[in-house]
Amino acid sequence: MNSPYSGADTSDLTRFNGRFRIVRPVYNGFGLTAEYKDLSGDDNNVGGVGISYSANGVEFRAYPFRTDGSHEACLSFGRVFEKGRLDPYFRGFFDFGRADEKDYSLGEVQLGVKTDTGWRFFAKAKYSDFERRNGIKNPAVAFGFGLDF
Repeated sequence: MNSPYSGADTSDLTRFNGRFRIVRPVYNGFGLTAEYKDLSGDDNNVGGVGISYSANGVEFRAYPFRTDGSHEACLSFGRVFEKGRLDPYFRGFFDFGRADEKDYSLGEVQLGVKTDTGWRFFAKAKYSDFERRNGIKNPAVAFGFGLDF
């Protein structure tokens, strides 16, 4: 969720994006995947099905069939360094695709610490062609927290 970048009231959460994904392993790191994305604005939700391959903390996904007719390939990675109560980690993703006759890319790298209770505290750097094309400064840096459940 994001507040307006140029507005005075940064507590007004007017922009959001979310992604929900399920992966069904099939054989030796290969799997089938389905994804749903929802973004702020009218008619910005997209569903897709595709294939995935995962090994050693790196996952590749390709979505040749999406509800908006676009195509996307995704590379995600992550590693947790188990140290006890506080586990440092890094993770991120890069998405490449074609939508509305335009190529696009976006990516994020996150450095953080995960507690033994599931809380995460992190700093991240993000780049998005979508935001750049709409006049939003890129790359962006942010701090945040999350809860794994």
